[in-house]
Amino acid sequence: EFEVADQKSLDFEEYFVSVCNEENGKDGVEIRPLSGRSFNDISFEAVFFDAYKMMIGYLIMFIYTMLMLGRMNWLEIRLYLSGMGILSCLMGLASAMGITFLLGLEYNQTHNVLP
Repeated sequence: EFEVADQKSLDFEEYFVSVCNEENGKDGVEIRPLSGRSFNDISFEAVFFDAYKMMIGYLIMFIYTMLMLGRMNWLEIRLYLSGMGILSCLMGLASAMGITFLLGLEYNQTHNVLP
């Protein structure tokens, strides 16, 4: 569940994680800070790193569909057909995430590996 926090607690958690990371490894001691901020930062990075991969994948599908279904002239290129196919995939993804959020579930890293 997402935690609602004010700016003071977020600043404190950021300072806490930075101090722990600075002290990590000194005198043979390993420090692993656990705070809501660190989990949210890692989740944010993972989700937006995967978004670039998804955009590249959709672009590859778009180009492949245009090349395989149409001829390379201005009349039969199938630009709109491939665009609507990709748009329907994106709408399906958006509706699936919307239903998931309506049911009270949250997006996490396990969604990246599910088919």
